[in-house]
Amino acid sequence: MGYAAALGIPIVPISSGPLPQGLIGDLHALRVGSDWLDLEQRLPAVKWLALKDAQLREPNTVLATLARSSSDRVKLLVTFASRVLSLGGTGLLRQRAGLSTFCIPDAPVMHKVWIEHDGPARRNDEHHEQQRQERRIFESQARTEGCKLIIDPHIPFADPKSKKGRLSRLRAFLADPRTDERIQAITHTREFSGNMTIFGD
Repeated sequence: MGYAAALGIPIVPISSGPLPQGLIGDLHALRVGSDWLDLEQRLPAVKWLALKDAQLREPNTVLATLARSSSDRVKLLVTFASRVLSLGGTGLLRQRAGLSTFCIPDAPVMHKVWIEHDGPARRNDEHHEQQRQERRIFESQARTEGCKLIIDPHIPFADPKSKKGRLSRLRAFLADPRTDERIQAITHTREFSGNMTIFGD
């Protein structure tokens, strides 16, 4: 079990008697009858969200990841958001950012909108595809579970055309007929204090 946990392989504790102790003691066990005949029926009841890496199950462990570039940040957002969804994560999307994820285009990477989005600081197609994935994953979560945004529409941009396009896309998202009361946004006018995203519970 320790070897599996070290490799990040999910472990499902199954018990026909006492609850497991030690390494997997903090996971809820799947209780089955002493003859194990009900295992197949009981397996769908497993709380897959509880099946996390050994590190994440340590109550006093603080995990942090340093993004060394904008490209790293986008890749990590997509990676972590995808992981939350694969674990069955639910809950509000909460984000504090300049214009939020919802100013990112949802268009093929060859579309001219990316030129306007980037402004003078052109990005490559790989970065655009990662950004598009971020927009799609986050929008799906927002429309399914709701979201709360803190945005700063006055954040300075070197290129006014790029800022105008981003504001237009953010406005389109908020004004979309599919947007209901579960999607909320407020603005703040204080000096911008950095980005924060909470995806799922």
